[in-house]
Amino acid sequence: MPPLLIILCGNVGSGKSSFARQLESHGVIRLSIDEQALHDAREHRDPSNFFRFTDISNLRSAEQRARSENLGRIEKYLRNGQSVVLDDGFWQKEERERYAALAREFGAEPILFYFPIDAETQWSRLVTRNSGDLTSTHYISREDMEYLNQFVQPPSGEGEHNVETLGVDRALRIVLGRMKSEAPAA
Repeated sequence: MPPLLIILCGNVGSGKSSFARQLESHGVIRLSIDEQALHDAREHRDPSNFFRFTDISNLRSAEQRARSENLGRIEKYLRNGQSVVLDDGFWQKEERERYAALAREFGAEPILFYFPIDAETQWSRLVTRNSGDLTSTHYISREDMEYLNQFVQPPSGEGEHNVETLGVDRALRIVLGRMKSEAPAA
């Protein structure tokens, strides 16, 4: 079986990064756009203002660089038979389709997980996240959340696995089961 390119789609605070970290603990390579971009643009953040950016264009440039660098990493890992989880939102259908096509081009199987979440649960999670260490994540206000939510195009008919319906444990078992079948026979 080919390696997996695991694509995660969902709003901020929906559980994508937590799921990606669980997969990472099972040997999946985790690539996080946010962590890379926030690290690269760290000198443009204001710690006295929830680590917000003094100029958002610095963050956008860092995100573009991280996505570009990840393309090479994705190809390298997949061609070496290693499964990869992309810890990003994949809000737009075109972006999900582009990465699924890349997976197939690099000899991997794309798998899409969708993390739907209601606004109250999402806000509750973001309040908790906002009160923690913000050096490797974004502070998201209620207004930010509502603004960002309008950009998410939920997948439909893309072969997606709905994590709300499946549950996180079953979603994890789906990936691990496919990874076991990709391991070479002894």
